Amino acid sequence: MVLAGERMAIAVRFVAHCAIDQLNVGIAIKDERGMVIYGTNTQLLGQNYALLSPGEYEVTFSLLNRLGCGYYNVDAALVRGATHLAGCYHWLEHATKFEVPGLAVNHFEGRVMMDASIAMSAIGEDANWELSSVEVWNASVGSFGRLNPMLKDFSAMIEPMAKFEKAAAGTDVLLQIRMKNAGRDIWRATGRNPVNLSYRWLTMAGAVETADGVRTSLPTDVAPNEEAIIPLHIRAPSRPGDYELVVSLVQEQNAWFIDCNPNSGFALLVEVRA
Repeated sequence: MVLAGERMAIAVRFVAHCAIDQLNVGIAIKDERGMVIYGTNTQLLGQNYALLSPGEYEVTFSLLNRLGCGYYNVDAALVRGATHLAGCYHWLEHATKFEVPGLAVNHFEGRVMMDASIAMSAIGEDANWELSSVEVWNASVGSFGRLNPMLKDFSAMIEPMAKFEKAAAGTDVLLQIRMKNAGRDIWRATGRNPVNLSYRWLTMAGAVETADGVRTSLPTDVAPNEEAIIPLHIRAPSRPGDYELVVSLVQEQNAWFIDCNPNSGFALLVEVRA
C-alpha cells in the first residue's frame, strides 16, 4: 500500500543467462480496467544498460505517487530497443499490485494528483485585487500511518465455519472464518505492514493458480489469545476444475503465516464449475 503523495519504489529483479549489449527495462501501471495510467522505461529516462556477464540484477524505479485512491497492477518488461517490437526478452503482466488507500496531502481530490500552481493578473484597467492566505477548511496533517514491527511469531489457529466444496468459476464468495492469535505478538489491523487474511488457489497437481488472493482486513487489532470471526472474501478461479484452497494470514511486506508455520492455516478441496 502507498498513499497519494508518498514516495514509492518499484524494483524489477531478473536473471540474465548471457551477456547483453543493450537492455531496456520498463514498467507499466494499470488501473482496475487494465488501462495504462503510467509507463516508462530506462531508455526513456536516458539510460541504456549493457550486461557484461550472466547473473542476477535489479533495476529500481523511484517514483512520487500521484495516483488517487484505488487498486493498481504493475507490468514489467525486458526488451532490447525502445519497444517490444525491437525484440522482447521477457514480458510479465500483473507482476505485482498495490493499493492507494488514502491521501497524504489535502490539496486535491480525484484519481490523479496534478502538481498545480496558480496565477492571477488584472486584465482590465479598472480591475483590482489582493491576495491573502487561507487555511483549507477540511485539511489535516497527513500521516503515512503507524509503522508496525515485522512479526517473527506466526502461531495462529484459523478454521472455516461453513462447508465450502463448490463454487462457480470467477465468482466472489464469503467464507466465515474463526481465528485465534496463538502467538506472542499483536496482529495489527491498520498502519503499515498490517496483518490481513488471504488465500491461494492450487491445482490438484500442485501448480499455483492464484498466488496472491484478495485481502480481507481484520476488524481490529488481535492481541495474543484473542479470537475474531471474519467473513473471508474469496474469488474463485476463472477456469473450471478441482482446486485446493489454502487459507492463511499474511503480514504485508513480511511473510505469509503458512510459509513460516504450516500449522497456522488450512486447506479445502473445492470444485470450480463453469
